[in-house]
Amino acid sequence: MNETMLFAHFDRKQIVLDEPYELEPETRLIVTVLSEDKVSDEQEAWLHLSRQGLENAYSKDEPEYTLDMIRRPNPDYESSRFGQSSSKYHLLILKALSDYLVGK
Repeated sequence: MNETMLFAHFDRKQIVLDEPYELEPETRLIVTVLSEDKVSDEQEAWLHLSRQGLENAYSKDEPEYTLDMIRRPNPDYESSRFGQSSSKYHLLILKALSDYLVGK
């Protein structure tokens, strides 16, 4: 299953997805609780700057590098628990969080 970002809310009893999505039993999830606080102009500027930097570093046409493409492995590198595409996954999270916080 591909990584997917889903929006949800807590109804005082359970977490409820905002839109229907079919999940298999025992599907692993990451839940992030978002603050209800308003974003200051300075925080919004930092979010925008961070987002721009990541978009420049990881463009939409960025090739997906696989482990078999590595010529000389780094012995100090620890693999991400999210898999090889974790950088794109983190960019997806940052974009969604930024949009949510600035009310886009």
